[in-house]
Amino acid sequence: MLATAALLSAASPAGAAPSRRVFILWLDGSTISDWSSPSLPNFHRLLDEAAVGILSTRTAHESTDPTVMRENAAVTFGAGAQAGAEGGKPIKIAGATPGLLGDALARGGYTTEVDQPRTGPDMNVALAFARSDGTVPPVFERGLPVGRLGSVILVDVGSFPMREADGVLYTIKKSIAPHDLLVVVSGSPPVARQKKGIRLSAVAIEGPGFGPGLLTSGTTRRDGLITITDLAPTIVDALGLPALTGVTGRVATVVPKANAASSLRSFDKDIVRASLDRYPLTRWMMVIAMVLVALALAVTVFAGPAPSTSSRIPRGARDWLATLVLAAAAAAPLSLYVNGAFHPSSLSVAAFEAAGVALGLAVIARAAAGLIGAFVVVLSLTALVPLIDLLFGTPLGVRSPLAFQVAGGGRFYGIDGGMLGVVVGAEIFASALLIERARDQHRAGQLIALVFAASVWLLGAPSYGSKFGAALTAVPAFGVLALLMAGKRLTRASVALIAIAALAVTGLLIAVDALRTSGTQSHVARAVEGRSSAWAIITRKVHLQWVTTVHTIWTPAILVFAGAVAIVLWRRRDLVARALEWHTLLRPALLAALVGGIAGFVFNDGGVLVTAPIAMFAAAVVFSTLLTPG
Repeated sequence: MLATAALLSAASPAGAAPSRRVFILWLDGSTISDWSSPSLPNFHRLLDEAAVGILSTRTAHESTDPTVMRENAAVTFGAGAQAGAEGGKPIKIAGATPGLLGDALARGGYTTEVDQPRTGPDMNVALAFARSDGTVPPVFERGLPVGRLGSVILVDVGSFPMREADGVLYTIKKSIAPHDLLVVVSGSPPVARQKKGIRLSAVAIEGPGFGPGLLTSGTTRRDGLITITDLAPTIVDALGLPALTGVTGRVATVVPKANAASSLRSFDKDIVRASLDRYPLTRWMMVIAMVLVALALAVTVFAGPAPSTSSRIPRGARDWLATLVLAAAAAAPLSLYVNGAFHPSSLSVAAFEAAGVALGLAVIARAAAGLIGAFVVVLSLTALVPLIDLLFGTPLGVRSPLAFQVAGGGRFYGIDGGMLGVVVGAEIFASALLIERARDQHRAGQLIALVFAASVWLLGAPSYGSKFGAALTAVPAFGVLALLMAGKRLTRASVALIAIAALAVTGLLIAVDALRTSGTQSHVARAVEGRSSAWAIITRKVHLQWVTTVHTIWTPAILVFAGAVAIVLWRRRDLVARALEWHTLLRPALLAALVGGIAGFVFNDGGVLVTAPIAMFAAAVVFSTLLTPG
């Protein structure tokens, strides 16, 4: 420990090299909760004095092998973009150029070295400072001559026990000058987290411009959350060097906040819980919805003749119960969206709360508005709540097991594909059912048109939903619905006009995004301007499209929902004719849902996630209208 102190205290470079130093303390497998332990006085003090955050550690070559995790994290750190390594050497990844940080430091006159106290040489972490030509800085053990240290020093304690890492932090803090920069980073999460797909660790930055508070960046747009790709741009910016090009990371900044560590621990717990609950809850939502639709299909196919149009009395408790459970199924996406607000402590608690909210909402809506009115209430809330949440930065969505994939390093802000489908599908059927029940349908239609326009903007605007495929999905669906509800026919000219409108709105959103500062632009605007790889974005989205289509439950769910609707339209034409007579806007809504589902699949990565909820709402509404005489 004393030798490390000697090394660090004499680390200022000689000659013309810059006098400012950067110290990076690199740990493996720790979280913000680990750093908060009262038995670690130096980490405890760091959390009070530095800018702190949860670190998303996603790389392009994921593994649960600790050695591979280290080298992947190091090469991603140095590339400023998700990258990977194999056998200690960077591998070619579209959109990533290993060594950008090392090149930038060398051009700025900074030397880089790695110190590994009390461990043997391990070249994996040295990839953080590798040059683009493949050269890596020297790796020293404790006790080497002090003159060989440079101005950027990475102290690698690897998987040291936290008590020993706390002692190394104390040594660094004693050696650091007020104008130096200190970065403490857990380059990889605990292996147990990584095995569950949770890629979250911890980071702290202390020095000029980095006082107490929460770290944030344009990559995440979340207070208290940055990514490992943000660290290289941040270090370069802090040293006053030219901005890096060809990186996906953004410069991290600080949001002042008292008790930052406490809020981070709570945030970390919530998003980890949401990640663990995501797969089982969404899977069960789809399975239960498929079972209910299949049962409704059986009830409908084997039901008696359609009652006369003068009848306004349901056929019995069977149909009443069927429509109630279908309304509860339609309420399931909303119940999952708000699930994180309850801060569930386990999967069973989360499931119980979600089921209770969905069933309770259906029962209340049924009692207040009737069988079909219940769908108007449920679907209206399902569309409006996420849109309102977008206005406030999605405090509900970020903790939802349905919306984001923050813990896995997926989307950090805006709206994802699944919720895009939920909002678009809910709006289509809520609007159709609401207008046909309105006393003044013309005025109701005008109001709905304004809601459609606001929804498209919120879903696609870079400062809100920031979903590139939103306009290409929502504008065709809403356009078809509005046209048919107005009594017009779909012609080649009207279809072309809707397509032009979708492209125009998308172009407008990209233009607005391009006018924003580089630190807040989305990846689409950066690709259009040539500051990130468009090819990398395309290949990543195509890969995600393939994976979600082939390997998830969402695809069979679409087949069940669409197939059930097709069968009942074929087998029970009498009930269909009766339903279309009473629900005149059902046909336009179904055509709009078909257009939205196809467009959502084509224009969004993981497109089945968009199409599945639209299909689910279509099936629930169709069978409810068939089972309800009015």
